[in-house]
Amino acid sequence: MAMYEAKFGPRTGALIENVARVFREEEGIEMSMGGLTGNTFASHRLLAYAGTMGAERQNALAERLFRAYFSEERYLGDRGVLLECARDAGIAGAEAVVGDDRQFADEVRVELNQARGMVTGVPFFVVDGGRFKMSGAQPAEVWAEVLEEYLEQQERRG
Repeated sequence: MAMYEAKFGPRTGALIENVARVFREEEGIEMSMGGLTGNTFASHRLLAYAGTMGAERQNALAERLFRAYFSEERYLGDRGVLLECARDAGIAGAEAVVGDDRQFADEVRVELNQARGMVTGVPFFVVDGGRFKMSGAQPAEVWAEVLEEYLEQQERRG
């Protein structure tokens, strides 16, 4: 915790404790922020690849990566961790993407450039190509409101 407080300020410890409480009480997940931080570009490339297999596979990989980092203290810059997460999420062919730093790199750079002007905090969520944007951890009620509004707009569009 001291590492995060030194990097992000004295309020960080209380914020992390609150998020950990929400993880535990609302999701049944034990959160642990003791893992290594660093470059996650390879994990973003892998997520872009998983997206070519559909939202369900991409979401499964995102969930597995989150669990690896936020609960298991695994380093997402480690190729072995990425391959394990991909295998667990049912992502075939991940070895080729993880082994070649060029694969899906351009796609990820485009997304990162788009995000630079809109992201105001972490985590940051973009729904429906940017129509809905949310910064920070949000309670389930907020997500329900956003998703209801999204579905209403989809119905109006026909």
